[in-house]
Amino acid sequence: MHRYESGALQDEAHNNELLLMKDPDNFRLLFERGQDKLAPHLIRQIEKRLVGLSSEKHQNWFKKYLESFFGFARIDIYSGFRHFDLEKFESAIIFFARHPGGVLKTKLNKLAWYFDFLYFKKLGVSATGTIYIRLPYGPVPKNYDFFLHKLVSEKALLMEEKIFDKARDIIGEIYLAAEEPDLSFLTVEERQCLEQVDKHFQKLNAAEISRYSHEEAGYQNTKDGDMISYEWAKDLKI
Repeated sequence: MHRYESGALQDEAHNNELLLMKDPDNFRLLFERGQDKLAPHLIRQIEKRLVGLSSEKHQNWFKKYLESFFGFARIDIYSGFRHFDLEKFESAIIFFARHPGGVLKTKLNKLAWYFDFLYFKKLGVSATGTIYIRLPYGPVPKNYDFFLHKLVSEKALLMEEKIFDKARDIIGEIYLAAEEPDLSFLTVEERQCLEQVDKHFQKLNAAEISRYSHEEAGYQNTKDGDMISYEWAKDLKI
């Protein structure tokens, strides 16, 4: 290291080793093999830092995992020109599920879509940066099942199944907020859009809001399984 600090260039083998040591797991392995050559106070300092690095690595891994699921690494017309905001999306979902009796998953997904697209229609960016996909029952957040499961596992939402047709094994999932939504993550304009969407669709059931979304230009001009562009927000019916 003294040679490198003096301006010498490391050879390829040393360079590769330094690159591998950037990973906390690789560094810990080398540290454990050579810690007998270090003073006790240095060992304590390194061990303390390794705990922090491992935590940071886990957080970065989870962030990349969410990026791959929700696409918030991108800022374009499909995300509404905004990075995915986990707290805002969570707040919106819990807000829509706060009504007594809860809300069916089909309707919950549509409410989220209308919230983001209405906000884009008004301000030119989405509220949460969520990417939405066209499916047969209407627009849904990308990988919505994973996200809803996350909220249920964190006990922010409660989920119960409702049998609609036992003979044909048709079962729906109802989600109910288990806590009050934290709206401090939202701006005044975002809260107004939440309330407008909530009020507009309050009396519509899951089947009705699904049919309503099928009439939207964004749905009609997108193929099943494709992302819905926020460019269609200008034609939104609300």
